[in-house]
Amino acid sequence: MVAKKHAFDKDPETGHMTEVRYFGEINPVGEKKEAAEKLLDDLQERYKFRDGIPGFEPSMDFVKKFQPKETWTEGNSNRPQIKLAGDLYDAICRWLAVKPDDPENGLRFYTAVGSPLDYIHGVDAFFQFGETRVLIDVTKNVKNKQRADSEHDTIIMEPLSEHPTQYKKDIQSYAEQISGILMNEFERIAENEEREKNRHLKRGKDDYFEYDVPEMPMR
Repeated sequence: MVAKKHAFDKDPETGHMTEVRYFGEINPVGEKKEAAEKLLDDLQERYKFRDGIPGFEPSMDFVKKFQPKETWTEGNSNRPQIKLAGDLYDAICRWLAVKPDDPENGLRFYTAVGSPLDYIHGVDAFFQFGETRVLIDVTKNVKNKQRADSEHDTIIMEPLSEHPTQYKKDIQSYAEQISGILMNEFERIAENEEREKNRHLKRGKDDYFEYDVPEMPMR
């Protein structure tokens, strides 16, 4: 008689196991666990969202505060040690023309696995460049995946190939998508700043005082 498989069987690999293998996991222990539980309670109290569940931005703050230190490269707190996340980080840096080992390169990686951002909002990890974020959601069922949160740029990532050559192609493909979004937003912000700067330069000097300096009364 063949034993019946249960949902918690480790073979084959579950979606959560894939996420942890790709990005690491937020799993506070000891004092950090107590602090994390307290912060989560505070978020639930301060930000009401669907029956008291913390909303997107509070969940994002939670993730940033409790990143697992063991996933980061010593000397560079931006680059993850975990292989896939690190390979993706390096590839994105090449597209952005920044150095992966430079802690001031502006690119940040955050895992969200095991946090409210994961199990409530469906975000497994995200990259941030300046103020621009790209969310990542790993799933085996891309066709059936629907996101309620459409206001944020999200990459739906299928499990990558185990074959070395195809794995590199997959990494490059996702890196190109992520860096493209980051650069487009970065360029848009720069263009707006340049447009605003030019708008001020085109104004005559007297324009700035047209309403500030009152006309002297005639005597």
